[in-house]
Amino acid sequence: MVIADGLTLPFAQLIAWDQIAVAVPEAAAGDPWAVLSPLLAIVGDHQSGHGSHGSEWTSAEVARRSALALAVFHTYFGDPQQRVKGVLAAVEHVVRQERGFTEGGEI
Repeated sequence: MVIADGLTLPFAQLIAWDQIAVAVPEAAAGDPWAVLSPLLAIVGDHQSGHGSHGSEWTSAEVARRSALALAVFHTYFGDPQQRVKGVLAAVEHVVRQERGFTEGGEI
């Protein structure tokens, strides 16, 4: 869960955080129900095995997001070497974008 409007999460150039994290607006931070309701929806829908109340949180969606989160952890945060590789990959991504290079081309 992320409660920080406008926060750029680590390796945002490489990680689709919106596919992993649940975002709650900062304005809702003082309202415990506004913070907890997305989590309660996830838990309730996950336990029932299907989305309810228009929720996207089916068991399959919870499993998909959990698998993505685990893959992101092991790829970018699992140990200091992975973090350094992630920083270098993010820098390479930014340089390629700024210089108009496509994937695989020399920088």
